[in-house]
This record gives sequence, structure tokens and C-alpha cells, in this order.
Amino acid sequence: VGGLAGTIVDAFSGDVESSVASMMTDAVKDSAQTAIQPYLTELRTQTWGIDVLGLSTQVRLQPTRLEVSDMGLLVESSVALNFPGLNSAEYVMTKSSAPNAAAMASTESLRVGVADDVGNQILAALWGQGKLSQHFDIPSDHPANSLLGFASLDLDMQLPPMLKGNGDDGAAQLVVGDMLLSVKGVDGRVLERISVSAKIDLTLGLGDNSAVNLGTGDTEIWLAALDEAGQTALSTPIPDALKSLVIDEFTVFLQETMGSLPTPQLDEIAVVSSSLGVTGGYLLMGGQLTRTSP
Repeated sequence: VGGLAGTIVDAFSGDVESSVASMMTDAVKDSAQTAIQPYLTELRTQTWGIDVLGLSTQVRLQPTRLEVSDMGLLVESSVALNFPGLNSAEYVMTKSSAPNAAAMASTESLRVGVADDVGNQILAALWGQGKLSQHFDIPSDHPANSLLGFASLDLDMQLPPMLKGNGDDGAAQLVVGDMLLSVKGVDGRVLERISVSAKIDLTLGLGDNSAVNLGTGDTEIWLAALDEAGQTALSTPIPDALKSLVIDEFTVFLQETMGSLPTPQLDEIAVVSSSLGVTGGYLLMGGQLTRTSP
């Protein structure tokens, strides 16, 4: 470009061009922060009440950091959980730092990082209230009942389950151990005691009205017969009919438990696809969004 036009173009090249771009970027960042502040202020005053498997749970968010970059808008918040009627919910805390903007960056419309401690605190509260202890009646026509005389199963968790990340493939997992399964006859007497442990890959699926919910994927379950002293009896086999029944009932129980855990939902927004991963003690839930109303 020559002449006067070329002189003008040259004037805006180099340092001037960079300065203008920087000024525009700063203006956009300031505008975005100003626009979202009223929503964050309102968020600080809100408390949500939800029911998780019959456990009354109150959730409160406290936004602590706002960052606008070319990767998007990042809002960091602390989470406070309260369980009315429950004095405490003890769990094993994982010390980890919140993921930065680079870790949260995605081609998806929205990505939410939730510390696994949030889920573990809820699971510990459920466990402390006995919500994870289960009783299963065995149908009379099931071989475990009609052939072996087993009438019911009582599952008692000795410790609360834990959410964690699998370092091998980046999958979110639920780890369950130290479960005692009592197999009873029709007269209520305990006929068998079985130790149950499991490791379950978690998924994020779409439910009714495009709401996201946690589900279960690949599942590994270990069963071991126990003697009267509660020690593992390696030489005692578990009947196949009983083993398949335990695995089926426990798998359904896990699916219902994980599906009951709260996940982020947005009014008038539908999720058309979803993903689940982990990073540094955080579950990363993402998805492509679309508006459900004009």
C-alpha cells in the first residue's frame, strides 16, 4: 500500500498495532468482569436445598476469583455443604489446588471442575446416616433362594466410598471397600458372610430434559467368603447363583447411588453432549450447551 494510505497503515503497524490490540483486549476483559459481577453477588446470597437419597443437603457457593482470558471466562468458588441434623461428616480430604485456566480450557461451551472432596463429603454423610446400608429380598424363584435357601442380603459398608481420579487413563472412579454382606435364610439366620470391594469408572450422561447425571461404566467387583471370625476363607467357594445375584444387585445399587449425587444444572439451558475427566483431585464435567427458550 502506497501513498497516504500506506503511511497510515505503517503508523498502525508494530508497537502501535500491539498497543491497540492490547487496549481492546483489556476493554473486553473489563466489560466481561463488570457484566458478570451482579450475578456473582447474587450467587453469594443463595443457598440451595437438595435431597440426596433422603439426606437433606444445603449447598452454598462463595465465588473467590474471576479471570477473563482468550481461553474464556473462569470463575473459581468455594463450596460449603451443610447437612441439617448431622453433626459432622468425616472423610479423607485430598489436598489439591484448583485447576487453572489452561487446565479448564476446552472446545466445549462449558466446563465445571468440582473437587472430589465435595462428592466424598456427601458420600461420608450418606454413610454416617446409614443411607448406604442396603437390604435386598431374594425372589423366591431365583436359584439362590429356591435351590440354596437364601432369602435376603444385608449390605453394610464399614467405611464410606471414595471418589478419585485414575492416574492411568484420567478416568473418574468410585472406590468401595470393606463392605460386609450378610446372606440370610428364611428364618433370618445368617448363613453366609461375604466381603465385597469394588472399583467403578464413572460416566456423565444425559437424563430427562437434557440434565446431566453421573453414571457407572466399567466395574470391577471382588467377593470373598468370610469365616465365623470374619477372616477371609480362601478355601470356601461362593455358589455361582449367589455370586451373580450379589453382583447384579450391587451394580444396580451403585448406579442409583451415583445417579442421586448432585451435578451442575442450568435453567433454560440444555446439554447436548457431555464429557467427564479428572485433573489434580478435581472432576471435570463439560458439555455443549443450547438454549431451551428464546
